[in-house]
Amino acid sequence: MRWAWRVLIAAGLMGCTQPYQPMDYSLSQPGAMALVCQEVSGSTKKPAALADCDEETPGKQLVAFVANGPTGDVGILNLTTGDAVDTDPTIPEVTRAFIGGYPADVASRPDSKVVWVLDPMGPDIVTMDPQTYETTRFPLPYPGGRLFYDALRSQLLVAFAGEGSVGFVALGEDGQPAGVDVVEVGGSPNALVAVGDGTVLVTHMLEQHVTLLDLEAREVTGLIGIVPACRDGLDNDGDGLVDAGDPGCFAPRDMDEEDAAACPAGSDCDAGPYGWVLGRCGNGLDDDGDGLADLDDPGCSDRTDQTEESEAAACSDGLDNDGDGDTDFPDDADCGDELGFAEAPPESEGAVPAGCSNGVDDDGDGLVDFPEDPGCADAQAEEVSLWPCADGLDNDGDGLADHPADPDCFGAGGAGEKLAPLPMAEAAVSPDGRFAYVVHKGYGHVVVLDLEERRLVDVNAGDDETHHVLRRMRHEYALAFSYSPLLVVMREVDGVTEAYVADAGGQVTRVVVQDKDGPRHLVAEAESEDDTPAHCSASKPHLLVEGDEIALGYSPVTGYPDLGPLMVETLDEETNKKRFYGITFTDDLRSTTNETWRVEYEGALPGMSDALARVVTSTRVVFEHTNLCSHGVLPGDYLVLRPGVETRCGDFQAGEEYNYTIEQAGGDWVVLEAGSGWTEGEGGEVEGVPDPTPACFPWTVAFSMRPAGVFTVRGSRTGFLHQVIETEDGCEESQTANPLFNGRAAAATVTDGVVLEKCPITAAGEGIETATYSNPILSFDIFPACRISQDGLAELVAPERSTVWTFTVATGFALDAILAASTPVDWTLQEPAGKLLLLDLTGKSIKAVTLKDFTLSAAYY
Repeated sequence: MRWAWRVLIAAGLMGCTQPYQPMDYSLSQPGAMALVCQEVSGSTKKPAALADCDEETPGKQLVAFVANGPTGDVGILNLTTGDAVDTDPTIPEVTRAFIGGYPADVASRPDSKVVWVLDPMGPDIVTMDPQTYETTRFPLPYPGGRLFYDALRSQLLVAFAGEGSVGFVALGEDGQPAGVDVVEVGGSPNALVAVGDGTVLVTHMLEQHVTLLDLEAREVTGLIGIVPACRDGLDNDGDGLVDAGDPGCFAPRDMDEEDAAACPAGSDCDAGPYGWVLGRCGNGLDDDGDGLADLDDPGCSDRTDQTEESEAAACSDGLDNDGDGDTDFPDDADCGDELGFAEAPPESEGAVPAGCSNGVDDDGDGLVDFPEDPGCADAQAEEVSLWPCADGLDNDGDGLADHPADPDCFGAGGAGEKLAPLPMAEAAVSPDGRFAYVVHKGYGHVVVLDLEERRLVDVNAGDDETHHVLRRMRHEYALAFSYSPLLVVMREVDGVTEAYVADAGGQVTRVVVQDKDGPRHLVAEAESEDDTPAHCSASKPHLLVEGDEIALGYSPVTGYPDLGPLMVETLDEETNKKRFYGITFTDDLRSTTNETWRVEYEGALPGMSDALARVVTSTRVVFEHTNLCSHGVLPGDYLVLRPGVETRCGDFQAGEEYNYTIEQAGGDWVVLEAGSGWTEGEGGEVEGVPDPTPACFPWTVAFSMRPAGVFTVRGSRTGFLHQVIETEDGCEESQTANPLFNGRAAAATVTDGVVLEKCPITAAGEGIETATYSNPILSFDIFPACRISQDGLAELVAPERSTVWTFTVATGFALDAILAASTPVDWTLQEPAGKLLLLDLTGKSIKAVTLKDFTLSAAYY
């Protein structure tokens, strides 16, 4: 023990002999920053103009003031020396400028004489001398969120999000606040960005638009939607009607409210740019007799929907659902009222309790039986899943329920009450005042606004391949990035306007806004170091059958379809273009993403796993919570019913799949080909099954849709491509469909009578006609399966439904981007040095990005 004490004493004496080394912690929880410039001569410091100052200018030092909200202080970093500034040398370690409260934002005057800190807890504006760090407080009428300094009028603007207003704070010559006027602008003001000298652009926390505010008159001069016109909450065409209430809106994605594009079904007029035709959900009539018309009918998902039928109760749908010759209430004695969901009489012996009295949450909405579940008309009915915008519930918890009370519901048939995520928008304006780039954090993209024409710009609307082909076809209108964007800044250099976007992954990406040829709005592509043309690539495909992987060597195996030779082939020596294992890519690198593709024989069409089917008659089935046309369903496809519980008929067993050929298909209904039913029995033998009936399927049933005799092709990010639209006659391919917008692939065919010379088949030859599959990204051929018979001859083999090819694609398009931070929360453009200074919350630092060579050049802690 005595020895141990000696060690401890010696260690203590050694510690006393070492000089104290303070730890420089200048940032704790950084949230916002502002810059000032100091002219230094010996020990003397005085403020200098920020416009011509950077950390490398002799005799001048650039200093950052950083608001650390949770710790109630302002950290000060000298970006020239790299040192943290100690505001009180008498206290060990670096002392930040403590102001109390919650410093939320910070701004500085261009002459570097004043720094203002916004404290919403006061609520106050704290004025700080950047040389002495002395502070004074000015009370505000409401808690503020953001600051903006208007140098021309010597005033501060404060966003009062909770009040829907902006405070104009008058400033004295010394920068001290002298008074405040509150101007109502509506919404929930967030960021404030200058548009020239006379206007400020106001973004909002909650509203789907930005506001233009005149700084001199202190009046709102305009509102511009940051989502398509038919879901921005604005009357864009000035007819007094808004969004779903404006007949000029076909669907929430419609980019304008103009009435000119309306085209009644059966007319010869122009159907509009997307092939939209107004049908029963846009004719102003109650077509299914349920007392609701068009968008107020839960059966209508939008004005392009051609039927109102899906949510009509069996006892008021105009159909003889149980085949007894009587239709609906009061003619059918089995209907207690018009809300009944079954026309068939209840079974007496061993009857199964109705869904609304069985103690089970049949439709999975968290509510059980009558009267708690609004999907129950009475205790004898079956639980049905009502549309979220017509179920009487506040599904998104915003205090508003259903259409029209909840503005997130485009119509009563809307798929959800939370279709409009909160913008929490940030923005930047181009130096010429022409464009605004708005970060919509809710949707995770950057919106482009034309401030001259005061409209939302569809950045994918270009006709050339420089724009994103797939996004254009899907009517996506904004710029997308690897991660959700957080910040944006814009500048002009050598006649080119650029934007820089920081995302949640810490990546900063360059965007070309416009050049001498005009607006571009294109995410920039990184230049190749050796000028080698970029190209996409694919991994060696995997073959799965019933979930088990089939071992592949260097060539396809017999008994299964294949994509051709399992090798990489060079197609063009000059451009280095290659074919990867039978897969060839288009030259449109911009539309190619890193993802996995799945090629499946009779694969289920995606996106309908949560939908339910209801058998109405032996050949008619209706569907809840889906639009079949929007998922690419066509006549000739299979409807596959999958009962999850035992049915009331011995012909249908729980857990089995029953296939029926679709004769006609509409948005939420199909007509089945009578007598077409089949299921797979033991040993893979096909067995016939009877047509479904309401008596056998008295409740909703799970289902899938499978194209017959072809392969479905879908990407993990791209999805299943199609251009099926809904018409008055049902689901059809658009007459103006781009053949590349396709997710169905057929195998090559062998001419009748042709004797196969080899097996497996890996290339076209005499008697083998290929049906090359192509989409905007890639193309390939599928060769039919074959095997060697016992007599040594090659013969074709029908593929199994569970046959799947998967391969991974690596894009050749490289973003002009760098990884610069962990969690970007604020930044500023330092024009004299051509740098971006990025505030990193997680890294508790300021990162400097040099824009000339687009590199991370420094980090300050």
